[in-house]
Amino acid sequence: MKRNSGAETREASGKLTSPATSGEAAVPASSLTGPRRETLWAAVTYAVFTMSLGFPALAGKFLVGPNSDQYIAGYAFREFAASTLRTAGHFPLWNPYLFGGLPFVAAMHGDIFYPTFLLRMLLPTDAAMTWGFIIHVFLAGLFTFLFLRASGFGFFGSLFGGVAYMMGGQVASLVSPGHDGKLYVSALFPLTLLILTRGIRDGKRWSWGLLALVIGLAVVSPHPQVLQYLLLASAAYALFLAISGTQGGRLPARDAAIRIGLALGAVAIGGLVGAIQYLPVREYVAWSPRAGGLADYARATSYAWPPSELFNSYLPQFTGILCHGSHPRRRRVRGTQGKPATPGDLVLDWHSRDGNTLGAWRSHAFLPHSVRDHSRNQILPRTQQRLFRWVIRDCISGCRRSRARARPTARTEVSLRMARLRISHRLARHDWNPDEHRGRPRRGANG
Repeated sequence: MKRNSGAETREASGKLTSPATSGEAAVPASSLTGPRRETLWAAVTYAVFTMSLGFPALAGKFLVGPNSDQYIAGYAFREFAASTLRTAGHFPLWNPYLFGGLPFVAAMHGDIFYPTFLLRMLLPTDAAMTWGFIIHVFLAGLFTFLFLRASGFGFFGSLFGGVAYMMGGQVASLVSPGHDGKLYVSALFPLTLLILTRGIRDGKRWSWGLLALVIGLAVVSPHPQVLQYLLLASAAYALFLAISGTQGGRLPARDAAIRIGLALGAVAIGGLVGAIQYLPVREYVAWSPRAGGLADYARATSYAWPPSELFNSYLPQFTGILCHGSHPRRRRVRGTQGKPATPGDLVLDWHSRDGNTLGAWRSHAFLPHSVRDHSRNQILPRTQQRLFRWVIRDCISGCRRSRARARPTARTEVSLRMARLRISHRLARHDWNPDEHRGRPRRGANG
């Protein structure tokens, strides 16, 4: 996947220009030029991929999972709003069917003002909700493609990037639980980056009005958490465009500052667009069951990502994986005193045991990806788990020596990596017999 230095831009004629600075290596224009009507080809590709997931909708089925909040409550909220809008000609402000009554707009009953409400004017509520999901999965891929092309990537690289984004678990999996607000903002995210690219890097004046509109749509989605992520990531990207353009000599510092200011102004206007949703919410907060907030900072951060798991971003699952079992809500593996397991916990656990057994979950922490059943997102059955533990015990016992404990050093990390490689090698061999392995003495046990 080839890309240019960021200075190449796509002009209105559809041709790619050369980099503005002669000191930078230019990517050949032939490698970046796509087929004729490339956006149409990309749209057809994304439509095919989208319907590979959403084809039950063609038979009139409701894609939302039966155990989801959207199925249990979200459908009723939207049907109530749609029927009120059809009969009375306005959005409902009060829901009399919950308890003694509940504010409708102020309590944020879904996408009341988001454009998907128009689908519910044309289609039955369940079909409208289903096609709202399908449309936004498609748009997530198409907007990603346009953003990558504007950033200088080749046609096929951009096409693959769009497929990866829209079909990835973080986006495609939002349909079954009915997380429409998350999906809407996720689809608008690459569009926001595209607009910032056009506005800050290319200086397109029309981009600021479009940015305000997109931010306004994200505000009325409404999903405030993912909206915050969109704004934070977009702000970081805008600063990157401005700073890199200034340092590369392609963008004067004064112009960069002006464009950043225009971006902030567009975001502020977008917030005003969403005021129709959030002003009632602000008035209702004092009466909400959540008005008291969380007890303290410790309680609030208890939902945060454990710092010890930051290492997993470099070496996935090094601190352990979810416990085995058939229950869908499996708990996170824990270390000592109920805290998340750390690499040190894993290493010290090896050297503190007698060598005859290894904890089941600690053995699972080193299972290669190839031995997990990803179709059900579960660890393989217990019989195979025992088989793998025999392999792991045999491999790791070769790394253990007479020391009672060992500190998690760089050499230990290398040993862990080697152990995983040896496991994969053993599992690939067809002549390995676990029954023969069971009675085999542990290496190093007799000195």
